[in-house]
Amino acid sequence: EQAKNFRLRDVERQGTLVWAYAEDNPDYRLVVINAANDGFQSKMSNETGSYVIRQFTHGIENNITTKNNHHFLHEILEDIQEDLHDKGKQLMVKTFNNKTEYIKFVKNTRQSKKKKKVMVEMGKVMIIEQEENETSDSVSKD
Repeated sequence: EQAKNFRLRDVERQGTLVWAYAEDNPDYRLVVINAANDGFQSKMSNETGSYVIRQFTHGIENNITTKNNHHFLHEILEDIQEDLHDKGKQLMVKTFNNKTEYIKFVKNTRQSKKKKKVMVEMGKVMIIEQEENETSDSVSKD
């Protein structure tokens, strides 16, 4: 088990307006999930990575595949919180704006000729698109 060590300035966007004049509040439908409460560190396993991320992805997948998508986001996160507490791990802190706690994830059933991978790199999200018969990646920023 090890701690994740990074600072806020490592992931902040530099030189961008967070909220421009006459723009709707960008946090209107925001969900924030902090893996650990203030003053504590989120933990991870050397074999499987972040406990929260691992349980979150398994929880979403399990809800879709075996529970007929019955549970909302907040219910999945509550189950994860109870499990982390029972195992003596960190306490998550969650913020849901404007009923976002009632989000349900669904499987994308649209077929695409392009394979997509999402790559997150220090505050930048890049989508790598590749034709099924292509060997090199083309990058488009989102």
